Amino acid sequence: QYPRSQRVELKPVTVDVELQGTEDVMDSLTSSEVLATIDTADLGTGWQERKVSISIPANTTLVRSIPDSVQARKRK
Repeated sequence: QYPRSQRVELKPVTVDVELQGTEDVMDSLTSSEVLATIDTADLGTGWQERKVSISIPANTTLVRSIPDSVQARKRK
């Protein structure tokens, strides 16, 4: 069973991601292949810092993500 969907407010709302890979891999890379997520378990209505997890395609290396954490809260 999946958890109920919830609305979450984030600060900031975007994350910049720098990847490294061979030229052919990087040339064919699309933004839909990179996913930034946070764990919203036990998230309350007050602002809380959450670490950003980055999923990247095979044959790439994560150089950095900015920011590496965001402020999050449940929307009322």
